[in-house]
Amino acid sequence: MKKITFLVISFLLSCSREQYPCSFECRQFYSVSRPDDAQTLSKFPIEIQYQIYRRGADSMEPPRLELASPIAERGVGAIYFIKRQLESTSDGISVRDNLFILQTMQASGFYNVSEDRVLLNAARSACTRVRSSIWAGQCREFITTIETHRESSLTGAKAGGGPAPWALQDRTASA
Repeated sequence: MKKITFLVISFLLSCSREQYPCSFECRQFYSVSRPDDAQTLSKFPIEIQYQIYRRGADSMEPPRLELASPIAERGVGAIYFIKRQLESTSDGISVRDNLFILQTMQASGFYNVSEDRVLLNAARSACTRVRSSIWAGQCREFITTIETHRESSLTGAKAGGGPAPWALQDRTASA
C-alpha cells in the first residue's frame, strides 16, 4: 500500500511540475487574455518571446503555435538564438518547438532556412539526439518540410532574411 501511495504522489508531483519555467513577464502575459497576443509578444526581447512561446506551445490546449510568428518575423536576428536552443537540448518537445519556428520563418519568407546548411545541420543533429521515436519522427517531418519549401518569394528582403553570418563563412570555406 505504501508503495502505491508513493507512486501516486510521485506521479502527481511530476504532472504538476512546470515543463518550461515562466518568468514574471511570462506570467503577466498569460494573466490577461488579449486578441492581439502576437502583436504584444513582438514588444518583448527574444528570450522572453521564446519563453512565452514555449509555455503556450507546451502547456496549453490547444497549443498557442501562433506565438511562433513574432519570433519568426525577426528573421536572421533570431537565427543565432534558435541555433543555440537546438544545440543545447535533446528534448523532443523543445526541438519540435524550435523547428516549428524555423518552418514558420521559411514558409513566411522571413528567412531562407532551406539554404542555411549550418543551421539545417544543427537541426538534423538535434533531431538525432531526440530519444522519443514520436518526437524524432515529427522533427524529421519539420526538417523535410523546411528543405522542400523553397519558395521563389524567399528573396531575403523580409526582416533581414539573408543568410546568417556563420552560413556565409561556411560557404566561403567550402568554396
